[in-house]
Amino acid sequence: SLNVAKESNKFGVETISEFLGSTLADQIVHSKGHANIVYAANVFCHIPDINDLAKSCSTLLKEDGYLVFEDPYLGDVLQKTSYDQIYDEHVYLFNCTAVQDVFKKHGLVLFDCKHLNTHGGSMRYYFKKTSSVKHTDTLLKQLDLEEEIGIKDIKTYESFSEKCDFAKVNFKKALELFKDDNLKVVGYGATSKSTTILNYCDIGPDLIEYIVDTTPIKQNTLTPGKHIPVLPYEAFSPHPDVSVLFAWNHKKEILHKENNFSGQWITHLYEEFIWSQLMSTFFSNPKAGFKDKKNKILSAISKFIDSGEYILGTNVKKFEDEFKQFLGNKGYFVSCASGTDAITLALLTYGIKGKVIVPSHTATAS
Repeated sequence: SLNVAKESNKFGVETISEFLGSTLADQIVHSKGHANIVYAANVFCHIPDINDLAKSCSTLLKEDGYLVFEDPYLGDVLQKTSYDQIYDEHVYLFNCTAVQDVFKKHGLVLFDCKHLNTHGGSMRYYFKKTSSVKHTDTLLKQLDLEEEIGIKDIKTYESFSEKCDFAKVNFKKALELFKDDNLKVVGYGATSKSTTILNYCDIGPDLIEYIVDTTPIKQNTLTPGKHIPVLPYEAFSPHPDVSVLFAWNHKKEILHKENNFSGQWITHLYEEFIWSQLMSTFFSNPKAGFKDKKNKILSAISKFIDSGEYILGTNVKKFEDEFKQFLGNKGYFVSCASGTDAITLALLTYGIKGKVIVPSHTATAS
């Protein structure tokens, strides 16, 4: 970033505006000497040649030096189905298993990690230029977790792809329902990630009137590909009926700032959006919900009656398998006849006895 480097140099921080590679690393060592620590935040994932990058870091460091870097974490992307983390600047989405293998080839041993909330979920990696360093319990647990979620299993990514497609279809459907109800829909935050969302979901100004953003350089422009106008933040008032929170990774801060917003927030995220948005639409407005799904519902009822399997059977097994997949294939899943049964089984599982207070309507709560 030439503009950022220019500002840094103004304040006396010598900054070289180039991708770190072995040639540049040799030049730095020749002119400045070896470093005790190499630190990077949200930049390593932008560099295509990861092996040359690892080699360069090893070259820069003293024999007992440390490398620390952080970037968006693949585990969070898979868990949240946050496919908007995939865009042109993000050449890689890292995980502990992968960086351990790559950087070890160049004499850098991963010995610790720390999960961060930035960018919707990031990981900070700690390396040392020695083979005698001890792995922390935190790292070992994270490596076990990655193996458990299938970080190296192609099926994990096939499931991720299916979730992306499911979220894509239903996110656009929700926006089309808002349009049918003549509701004003405005985007909040013209993020880089929003470009992926809008183009992947094929959403243009017919569904989102405009997007507001506080960054002057983005204002009075159009989003890449779908050409939705980007307006100054002041255009958020008067408030729209619905706001699409593209800057979802800053949700907490934004909701605090916009605490007087009386409209509806939505995101594209699989779990946040699909369950909270679609289910609330169906329960709060059954007529609209049924209209949208009428043919599927009637077809499913007809097939169920024709099957003759009214207790357990293939349909129940199919539902359990699909719901378990939705939850990321973690643990064991069994369906119940009612929400009250589900609560009862959960209490028995945890050994909870005595009186338990539940809401008068448990269908949504359970």
